[in-house]
Amino acid sequence: MAFSPENKLKVMRFSGRSLARYIAHVYRSSKVIVEPANSEQMVVANHPFILAMWHGQFMMVPALHKGQVKVSAIVARHGDAEIIGEALEQFNIALVRGAGAGT
Repeated sequence: MAFSPENKLKVMRFSGRSLARYIAHVYRSSKVIVEPANSEQMVVANHPFILAMWHGQFMMVPALHKGQVKVSAIVARHGDAEIIGEALEQFNIALVRGAGAGT
């Protein structure tokens, strides 16, 4: 059974928000080790800059964004990326739409 575009969008939003809640739970229930210890001060002092990370590292998003500086993330324009984009937006991360098939 295929979803209508409207229902597909609702499923993507629900999935992204659920993922954000899971990420927040993992962050709250984990011991966060910051190396080097002055990383947060370095981020503020050297802003703006580009930080690259691979797909599997997005669980570190809450640790990256503490509100001192604006954070943006490049997110593809295909369907799977809608879920990741929705999750990132829950952490006040601005999205920049990158490559990929349009939805």
